Amino acid sequence: MGETTNGDTELLSAYGATDFTFFEDSTDEDLQLNEGVVATIIIPIYVRTYEDGTPISVGDIMGIWYMNDQTGLWKKESDGVVIAHANSPTGLALQGEVTHFTTYMAGNPSTFSQKNIITGDISYVPGEGIRHLRAQCMSVKLYTNVSERAFPLVLCQRQY
Repeated sequence: MGETTNGDTELLSAYGATDFTFFEDSTDEDLQLNEGVVATIIIPIYVRTYEDGTPISVGDIMGIWYMNDQTGLWKKESDGVVIAHANSPTGLALQGEVTHFTTYMAGNPSTFSQKNIITGDISYVPGEGIRHLRAQCMSVKLYTNVSERAFPLVLCQRQY
């Protein structure tokens, strides 16, 4: 789930993610950009198609999202452009500008409808020791570019 720049909450499709964390060697202090400064980042893209099967292409626009630790939602930082990148597993990456360093995800609002979302309580998961968790889940089929086989997948977002 993600929060757009206008405050709406939407399901997201993720195409890649990278953690951008930098520390001062001598103090182990977390380093951040100065106010008003932006950095250009590149996020490898790990799939060749969007969820509807359309190929991801150089020049496409995708959102750059970071995890908001307070809300548990991905928050849109900016838009980036898909570029060719030899070090990415698919040869594609998302390039864009950000205002701080954290974990960023390349993605767009999902085309799955909200009616696919199930909200409920999980009281116990065998072997996991979870006693109670309020979660929002959706069940989808995941298609891989390698095998073109469908696998059931349940995506969950913890509710606070």
